[in-house]
Amino acid sequence: MYKIVCPVCKGLFMSATLKRFCSNACKTNGTKYEKKNIAKCIQCDSYFVQERNTARYCSTKCLYIARNGVDSPKYTKKCKSCDNEFTTNRKDRVFCCEECRRRYIYFTNKEVVREKRKKYYYANADKAKESSRQWRIKNREKFLKSQSASHDYIRFDGNREAVLNRDNYQCVKCGSKERLNVHHKDFSGQTDTPNHQLDNLETLCDTCHIDVHKIRGDRSVVTTICQYCGTSFEAWACKLREGRNKYCSEACKLAKMSQPKASFTVNCLVCGKEFQTTEHKQSLGKGKYCGRECYQKAQIGTHKNKPKTKQIPTTCLTCGKEFMTTQYYLDNGRDKYCSKKCSNIGMRMKPKRENIPHPSRVYVNCKICGKEFHVVKSEIEKGRGKYCSRECYNIARNKPSA
Repeated sequence: MYKIVCPVCKGLFMSATLKRFCSNACKTNGTKYEKKNIAKCIQCDSYFVQERNTARYCSTKCLYIARNGVDSPKYTKKCKSCDNEFTTNRKDRVFCCEECRRRYIYFTNKEVVREKRKKYYYANADKAKESSRQWRIKNREKFLKSQSASHDYIRFDGNREAVLNRDNYQCVKCGSKERLNVHHKDFSGQTDTPNHQLDNLETLCDTCHIDVHKIRGDRSVVTTICQYCGTSFEAWACKLREGRNKYCSEACKLAKMSQPKASFTVNCLVCGKEFQTTEHKQSLGKGKYCGRECYQKAQIGTHKNKPKTKQIPTTCLTCGKEFMTTQYYLDNGRDKYCSKKCSNIGMRMKPKRENIPHPSRVYVNCKICGKEFHVVKSEIEKGRGKYCSRECYNIARNKPSA
């Protein structure tokens, strides 16, 4: 029988033949060790797969014993990620396992790790999807646990475990410890703005949880009185509990809403004059001033009443009419006309561009017909610009030299 060290799981096993792996699972994960040599450890006489051809020891433990004569010292340390104690023979080791090391790196450098993962995913999308699917199949329990934990965080802002721990993992009504749920006391769990405060959460079993929601959704018929006409009518108990079904019909509801609201007399904060206002306006912070003038006086010196830009008189270039504008507009060449109509007339009266002499153009006489035309100075410097048209140019080329 041979004593062999598995290169994948590093476990020791016995075999009648020199096998490389202890199981089929290690064989599938250790394809890179199939072509490597098998050697015998000098210290413990066990066989191992050489990662390099010069290896003589099956582990660092055997290497340490061969060099020092004793086993390596053990150190008890605290994991930097999960805070659990572990034993190791390395002074510089700070994590108990590879998973803790990866988790610590991820949470300390979240943005960097996420960017790397995004780049890898975009470059190898099909490969990443397949590897993710394989991981979910192999680690089914871990995947379901992480999925439920993320669901609890979304539903209760991470307070679910704290509520269960506070209530000793039992129903607060009947004391049952089976099929527990976390319940919102104000029934805001299914609304857009749920209240996840610890004071608003309690632990209930399935039976008590259903009974609580049945009471809230109680559709038993109850007789009540209309708040407008005073007649009695039947309504659901759950709606009355929520402050609804106050009126016997839609007509009574509209009549109640169209009634003038109760008003009372108050004094204006600026002039002291008495005027009427309602409780609703007072609750909104309104109903303090008797009119618009008093309101504007009260706003003097605040951000709501900033002084306007000073306007100055100017004259329209088309009709000569005087109108008001600002100095800023005049400095930027704007507000030359009093209206759009005058602006259109003024634009039409502007001289055409071709009648305006250009600073880089000069007037010369054609050498064939004597007609005056303008040409660019740079053309004259190059020896061009002698003829007014193509016809005169052709005549000059065909004319015999004297």
